Amino acid sequence: MRNIGRAETKRVGGGTYGFGKGVLYDASDVDCCMIYSQTLIDGEVENRFICVSVGDELVSDGNRFTGRHWWGAMGENGILEPVRGAAARSLAIELGLTALGPHDTGTSIAVIDPILTGSVTLTDVVKALSEAALLWAWPHMLDKDSNGPTIQFRFSVDDEEMSVPDPASHPQFAQFTRAFERATNVLTSGRAIDEWPWVGKVLQSQRPPVKLGALAYRSYTPPAGLSSVRFPRHIALMRDPLFIVKYMEVQEDANGQALAGVFVVDPEQNLLFSKAEPVAHDDWIPASLGLESGETNKVRLALNKIRDEFRSRISHDVGVAGEEHSTGVAHLSRQMGTLLASVSGYGAEIESGRGRVASTRSAEGRGNGISVHQDPEIQMMSMGSSRVACFSFSISTVTGIDLSKFSIKASPVVVLEGGSAEVDTPAGGEAPVLVGWYYDERQVASSQSVPLSQIRAGTHVVRVAQPHGLAIGLNLKVESVDEVG
Repeated sequence: MRNIGRAETKRVGGGTYGFGKGVLYDASDVDCCMIYSQTLIDGEVENRFICVSVGDELVSDGNRFTGRHWWGAMGENGILEPVRGAAARSLAIELGLTALGPHDTGTSIAVIDPILTGSVTLTDVVKALSEAALLWAWPHMLDKDSNGPTIQFRFSVDDEEMSVPDPASHPQFAQFTRAFERATNVLTSGRAIDEWPWVGKVLQSQRPPVKLGALAYRSYTPPAGLSSVRFPRHIALMRDPLFIVKYMEVQEDANGQALAGVFVVDPEQNLLFSKAEPVAHDDWIPASLGLESGETNKVRLALNKIRDEFRSRISHDVGVAGEEHSTGVAHLSRQMGTLLASVSGYGAEIESGRGRVASTRSAEGRGNGISVHQDPEIQMMSMGSSRVACFSFSISTVTGIDLSKFSIKASPVVVLEGGSAEVDTPAGGEAPVLVGWYYDERQVASSQSVPLSQIRAGTHVVRVAQPHGLAIGLNLKVESVDEVG
């Protein structure tokens, strides 16, 4: 109770700053609590009792006092220590603290004169504690390594037990527990998963290549509807030791489904991410790291990658619905010439004012023997509440080309009134979002770049979510692996 913090590598660890103890004193109308613990010392259970009060600083007779008080036994060095041994256990029992078995280990804490406002009862307080345990400590309730939960929770009021839901069978938290299992598996194996309805992947920086953590998530239909779900589209951000920092809200699912997922920080980055937390440990604040100019902010990068994952994803579960041929948009494309449906880089060039591919710049100019051909006719469709443009293209190559050395990158753009592509999205402005790559109506990828070895013969489609009232285009570019790396 005097030292702040503890080692994060312990199997059941605590905070980085010891901030959590403050709530014990704040919950007491006299800023006071009693603590009794039984801990193993050299294989033997040692009993300890201490009473602590943390109030405001004060000045008396010209002397300044911290407002902190401890009651216990005076140690040999003149510093107050806990009462130990049989006397400690006797005090705890006489003062009404929940008694642990003689050979148990654990801690009992009594908040003296708890603050109850309005019509709040002790039952309400204990119920809130039970709900908070499920909300923030469900990873500790899981039997992750077949060794049992790291923390066993029991709640009672006046000897009446209060049930604690099992997160693995809870209508909502079961989704988080399964996402956690998959995220930890991805983090350990380094292999992504894409098994409907689950998506799991490693998030990492590119230069230098550093693993940041693993993300796993799914969309689902809540049993009682979305209104009953506390976190309808959230990712639990986690680090060691089984610690939930916050639930991060992500973009709404197009079908109105709930979404649950978990991001687990790679152990090598755990300390860095903890340094980005305020004293309450309830957020990651990238700017608080104080990095040198030009140094990669891995916390910001991880958060951006999580956001981008859901910006570029309308829904993993939606099918083709409301598909229609839009002569209006296709006509606008043709009128703009190389704008709405043009392909720069290695792609097709559209003759101004016409609806056909007038010429195709193959990669021969770059010596790679790859050509991209794009259909100027754009199909429009609805996916949930989003309007989606479908850009069709095909690839042709010279004989003997090694496709494993190349990838194709899709960059959606906003087309300005004058015909040029918007370079930077204005503050608060919307931008087109890549939905995915499709072949034969089946999604084959959702990332911005796809290895050319995954592009089959025939027509592929890139779907792009179109912001309301904006003309959009697609820039396709073939890149060598060396260029990308």
